[in-house]
Amino acid sequence: MTHNRRPSLLRAESGDEDAAAASQPVSVAEEKKEETKQEVVPMDMSLPTINLDAKDQDKSYPIDFPAYGLLSLSTVVAIAFVGSIFEVAGPSPLLGYVPTYIIGALSLPGFIFLFYAAIKKGQAEAEEDDDDFY
Repeated sequence: MTHNRRPSLLRAESGDEDAAAASQPVSVAEEKKEETKQEVVPMDMSLPTINLDAKDQDKSYPIDFPAYGLLSLSTVVAIAFVGSIFEVAGPSPLLGYVPTYIIGALSLPGFIFLFYAAIKKGQAEAEEDDDDFY
């Protein structure tokens, strides 16, 4: 008569142990558990530090933002400037004269600065790409 039992694994012990301890069955789950034991390593809970390389300190652009973002933002600000000119030239501005003048007065230098920053950042990105490529 044949039994469908899984054969138990025998733990091989050193010669010092008695015969009863050497023939103790070990289940497959216990065997895998012993194989997969890992040492627990504590996590590093220190605060992150800022690494200022010479590359970061020698940046030649005024704003650290992608060039395409600066260029699109400068375009929106330029449209606001032109719109404020048309509003002031019309019979009565939609927002009133004071807010329209403030928008116009802030958007012209904002456009010039953002356009300049986009050009400088684009040049810096092109030089970084050239350094990486060559």
